[in-house]
Formats: sequence, C-alpha cells, structure tokens
Amino acid sequence: MNTFYIAIVDLFKQYTDDEWVTATLAWWNESLVTLKDIAAAGAEALALALEADSSGDDS
Repeated sequence: MNTFYIAIVDLFKQYTDDEWVTATLAWWNESLVTLKDIAAAGAEALALALEADSSGDDS
C-alpha cells in the first residue's frame, strides 16, 4: 500500500499542471472537507446527547 501511495503522490508532484492532477486534487479536497464536516456534526451530536444524559435526574 505504501508503494501505491508514493506512486500517486509522485504523479501529483511530477505533473502539477496536468488536468487530471488538478481535477483529482480538487475532488480529494472536496471529499475530505465533506468527511470532516460529517465527523464534526457527529461529534457535536454525540456531545449534545452526552450532555443531555448527564443532566438528567437518575434518582
């Protein structure tokens, strides 16, 4: 897997002006931001649920 990763990164470095490289990196950045936003929303929802659970009266 490491060899595959290095080969892809080398392609990006070697052909910086290539349309495929530009489009692929743009797609990757959009996908990564989307995943980050999803993870953040999930973490926020979990924090709210834990807060609500801890403020409840268990007696």
